[in-house]
Amino acid sequence: MTDPSSEPKGEASRDPWAPGPVVLTVVAGALLLPLFALFVHRLGELPPSHPTAARIQPSLSRLEAQVEVSRALLQKNDGRGALALLLPLNAGNPDNPSVLNNLCVAYGILGKRNEAVAACTRCLEIDPNHRLAKANLNWVRQLPENSAP
Repeated sequence: MTDPSSEPKGEASRDPWAPGPVVLTVVAGALLLPLFALFVHRLGELPPSHPTAARIQPSLSRLEAQVEVSRALLQKNDGRGALALLLPLNAGNPDNPSVLNNLCVAYGILGKRNEAVAACTRCLEIDPNHRLAKANLNWVRQLPENSAP
């Protein structure tokens, strides 16, 4: 029989077959890695109606970034989503041609011809050389009178 006082402290309670912290870390990593890969894979499957900020250049101002998000929504024909973003932007920036032009397109997608014409007209008053606003004004003038769905 050995004298318990002669054994080094901490050694008596350690089970020689118990996994060490390195083994536990490796096992945990091996189990969590597939879950992490699945999570990252699922992030790429966001519905197209949810544009992500990752596509926006970091040098853009907040206003420019929101205009870019509204443009992405308009490219997906989401007039309601774009309008929800653009109306507060227009309230704070009533003379911004990009906001007004995107408002024109959003109203046009929603079939609100009069509002679309007003937004494009205001945009062209501020910037008479805005080519997109000129083209969009021609487009919305061809829409039926306020044929909102």
